[in-house]
Amino acid sequence: MSHEIRSPMTSVLGYTDMLLHVEIDEDTGKMALQTIYDQANYLKNLSAKMMELSGLYQNNSIQVEDCSVGQLLEESRKTVARKWPEITFVWKEKENFRMSGDTDLLTSLFQNLLDNGAKASRPGQKIEIGLRPGFISIRDFGKGIPEEEIGKICRPFYKVDRSRTGRDGIGLGLAICRQILEFHHGEMNIESVPGKGTTISLQFVTNC
Repeated sequence: MSHEIRSPMTSVLGYTDMLLHVEIDEDTGKMALQTIYDQANYLKNLSAKMMELSGLYQNNSIQVEDCSVGQLLEESRKTVARKWPEITFVWKEKENFRMSGDTDLLTSLFQNLLDNGAKASRPGQKIEIGLRPGFISIRDFGKGIPEEEIGKICRPFYKVDRSRTGRDGIGLGLAICRQILEFHHGEMNIESVPGKGTTISLQFVTNC
């Protein structure tokens, strides 16, 4: 849960600090305030949904509705791109589809995967996003994951060996992603080569 909260809290604190200490133009100020507002609402909604997914309580907080996957993925791309200005997030393929799901949980899924790709990348690198009916791919060209770790990284609290990856493990984030996928009857495949990058593919049942 702390892993999931860290990214939006970083955005809130960063933009608040900018508003307090930096002279900015009106448009930049409005963008900062909108980001703070969006991320605060996201945290409020997500806290209830994450606890429900974890089985901590039941209160019907998960809302299934018809979703535009392309719209959610584009909004997630923009949010994560603001956090990682040194990384380029590009569309390799963009053919929208719709599905039944919870928009907050799907947004959490997409932001987690994009954020993980950025963490594995070096400044100046890109992350490619592919979208076609029932299928999403997110590919980075960063550090990659050792083959023996790929089958373990979705376990809750599992940490990839930092001596080989040079950064903290991503197990909790991917464990949440897997739980969200299971709720939406989706599947995830991870392909990675150390030093060449990682591709995460998601498969969903579409509405149209």
